[in-house]
Amino acid sequence: MHITPWSYPQLYFYLKLAGFGMPDLINEPLSKPKHSFERLVGLPSMFYCKGKLKKSKTEEEREFWHIAGTSGSRLGRHLIVLAEKVKT
Repeated sequence: MHITPWSYPQLYFYLKLAGFGMPDLINEPLSKPKHSFERLVGLPSMFYCKGKLKKSKTEEEREFWHIAGTSGSRLGRHLIVLAEKVKT
């Protein structure tokens, strides 16, 4: 278990630099927001990610913004990420 306050974009960047493929976010019960105001605070990031998703040019970019815009990524307290090493 790795306990560091990283967001999904930071994990994505780190894993890509380390030679991993597109990380997948795994939903779990603790990844839901505890308080209702958290959903309200997360609305601007949802709209931002949707706008970026529409303007995406590549498939990798679209997949990144789709995952970054999910409620688990934006509002989650615990992110569980699965990434596989890319073989070159």
